[in-house]
Amino acid sequence: MHHALVAPLFEGPLDVIGDVHGELGLLRTLLGKLGYDEDGVHPDLRRLVFIGDLVDRGPDSPGVVRFVMDLVAQGLAQCVLGNHELNIAAGKPREGNGWFRGDPEEGGHFVAEPVAAEDRADIQAFFEGLPVVLERPDLRLVHAAWHGPSVAALRGVDEPWRAPYDRVEGAIRAGLAARGITREVVKALEEEHGVRRPGPAPPWIEALAINDEDQQMGNPVRVLVSGFEARTAQPFWVGGRWRMVERVDWWSGYSDPTPVLVGHYWRSPAPDRFVYEDLVTPAGEIPGTSIFAGVEPFDWFGLRRNVFCIDYCAGARWKERQVAPDGPFHGRLTAMRVPEWQLVTDDGVRRAVGSPGAG
Repeated sequence: MHHALVAPLFEGPLDVIGDVHGELGLLRTLLGKLGYDEDGVHPDLRRLVFIGDLVDRGPDSPGVVRFVMDLVAQGLAQCVLGNHELNIAAGKPREGNGWFRGDPEEGGHFVAEPVAAEDRADIQAFFEGLPVVLERPDLRLVHAAWHGPSVAALRGVDEPWRAPYDRVEGAIRAGLAARGITREVVKALEEEHGVRRPGPAPPWIEALAINDEDQQMGNPVRVLVSGFEARTAQPFWVGGRWRMVERVDWWSGYSDPTPVLVGHYWRSPAPDRFVYEDLVTPAGEIPGTSIFAGVEPFDWFGLRRNVFCIDYCAGARWKERQVAPDGPFHGRLTAMRVPEWQLVTDDGVRRAVGSPGAG
């Protein structure tokens, strides 16, 4: 079986779907707005591509995965690896993925019940077999970041992504241990300063910053599925832990002419508000949310204005329902139609965004 990590993207017209995050109902609604039938077939022979992060947070992650697995098996869809799939396949417990691990305490935080044990092996195999990049001459798709050296390191690799990922992870861990960073991290996590609990911010911890930055930026798979990260000015709480590094834009240095579509970045559909996990807040108030500063909600961006993020915070819908079960909702599951360059959201709104590189 072939496992190209940088794989060919479908030819022809596409509908590229942003981060679904377990929202099977929203996905089916969006596909209906796009003209697909219940089996994912389009009368005009369009095909679907998922940008990663199929799972976690929403009410039916197993249902989303089963649906997408079936579409991929029939040749009706493709999907790239997202950081949420990576965490599950690599056995990394994270807030929201207890549904897969069968954690009765955390698994119910976002879903009614964990995945059936008999389905777990199939989901694991599907995640491990996903490509990291899909490309064709006129378009590149990756979950978080296009980084030439990382793509080059994976191009031509014909094995599941876990193999190169684990090799590099091992080398990075060995280097951190040799420098004494690992010992300092363990010491910091054992001390009573709330690093693993919400509340008052803990003190700045240099070892945690070095550890996280090295592990993120030193692994090609991580860079492509989780993006660029750098040390923050102050710790901030996200994803169930205090962070000493934050996301930074990579597109300001992307000079290639080929357009890139990504998800991952929780782009706000409103110019002055940001949907962020459990709240809607003025943009830029939370560290890391100003990554789109100066970018209008539906504009291309980057050095050549040929990068576009199609993650419009559908992952926040589970929390929005807790506040108001019937809305109004700020986060939207969104598709980019190619070659029309038109956005379609789950409420049926269509927006022409212009050609990449224009303006």
